[in-house]
Amino acid sequence: MRSHLLIFEGHEIAIRYTTDDRPWLDAPTLCNLLGYADWRRALLEHCHPADILFGDDEIPQAFISLDALQRLSTQAASPQALRVHQWLGRLQRP
Repeated sequence: MRSHLLIFEGHEIAIRYTTDDRPWLDAPTLCNLLGYADWRRALLEHCHPADILFGDDEIPQAFISLDALQRLSTQAASPQALRVHQWLGRLQRP
């Protein structure tokens, strides 16, 4: 699985790609940027299970799809959520 870092307003966000080249983004970091106090709860309440990718015992990470990030960013109440949503739009442009 290839990976790299994206930078949003000075915050590093890990992104990984599955073998079908689908991007997955670091869920805890993005939820924190969006103002969610509990990233696990945010994922459970706002994301479809198919849009969440969990690590394993050795690498306990959580990643979300671009669709999940879209839902989280449109439903978040923080002032930074709009900037994340706009940033996401720029990422998705060809």
